[in-house]
Amino acid sequence: MTPSETTLMRNVRLLARVLSFLFIAFFLYMLIGELLTEPESTVPMTRDAILQLSFFGTGILGLGIAWKWEKWGAYLSLLAFIALFIHNPRALVPFMLIYPATACLFLWSHHLRKPKHV
Repeated sequence: MTPSETTLMRNVRLLARVLSFLFIAFFLYMLIGELLTEPESTVPMTRDAILQLSFFGTGILGLGIAWKWEKWGAYLSLLAFIALFIHNPRALVPFMLIYPATACLFLWSHHLRKPKHV
């Protein structure tokens, strides 16, 4: 592997990990904020909202798993976000595309790490 390929692999992996860390931290911040609110001040969640949050949580979990197993965590994250976008096409806003893009960075990092057979 050439030094430029090694640098590219390291930079892609670093970018994917930094982005996933920020998303996981933001998700945990929002989750803790929701858990600390008074139950009587919130509207009960519908089954649809619970399902969408489950897809989103699974996608975030996949980003965390990708730190250890890049390929499988990225696939889990991508599948969860595809399921979310199929279930609710209105969730397909530009900001939400950053999450699956991070999973794609993990897949790219995994692809760069694989030995090339000549």
